[in-house]
Amino acid sequence: MAEAIPKLQNVLQSSEYSILESNSVMEFIQPRLFVVVVDPAQQEFKGSALRFLERAHAIVARGFVSPAAWNGRGKRIAASAPVFIQPIGEPLPAGLLALIRNGLFPTMHPGTPREHLPG
Repeated sequence: MAEAIPKLQNVLQSSEYSILESNSVMEFIQPRLFVVVVDPAQQEFKGSALRFLERAHAIVARGFVSPAAWNGRGKRIAASAPVFIQPIGEPLPAGLLALIRNGLFPTMHPGTPREHLPG
């Protein structure tokens, strides 16, 4: 991963918005918005996801998350960030959409340089 980061940074700098599907990349970048998607049906949880969980702005659970899920890690997951339940095939919850809009599209005043925007 480390050898790919310079190329990735060039791509990220040349685009206004990017979506990456990777927990490991969090070791090298600080995104404006970091959303972790979890599947309560899976007993195992990726180590890389656990390692960066504290940096998540939101957690999307593809079903109900029991506090006992993932060998007792459910409480830690639920305490890290707001959890939004979004079953497969269902629309995104309104609260998650609001968080995404606020995180990616902050109110801009004409002439405000991007480096002065939050995030």
